[in-house]
Order: sequence, then structure tokens, then C-alpha cells
Amino acid sequence: MLPIVKLRQEVINKILFEDQKPIPEIYSPFLQQLVKSLLQKDQYKRPPIDKILMFPEIAKYVLE
Repeated sequence: MLPIVKLRQEVINKILFEDQKPIPEIYSPFLQQLVKSLLQKDQYKRPPIDKILMFPEIAKYVLE
């Protein structure tokens, strides 16, 4: 198995089978919530990219 494929599978396994640690409070509440939502075990609960791009905190950089 190629190293990148192995690494990708390890990341997928961590998301699906391990409990996520809380995001450190040095990060904004928005970023904490975004990361938490992106790491949802159920892929259907993860936000789609078009919704992420509409968040005001992100859209202001995308629309520049």
C-alpha cells in the first residue's frame, strides 16, 4: 500500500472509530464547531462544501 493511501485510511479510521478530543479553546467557537461538524462519524451529518462556503466567517475570504 502506498504511504499516502495508508495515511488516508488511518485518518478515516480515527474519525470513524475513535472519540474525538475537544478542540482547544485557543480556537474561535466558530472554528471549534466547524471542525467538530466535519469530523462527524455519520457522513450525512457533515456539512456540504457549498454550505461551508456560505458561512460568513469563510465567505468573506472566498468572495475576495
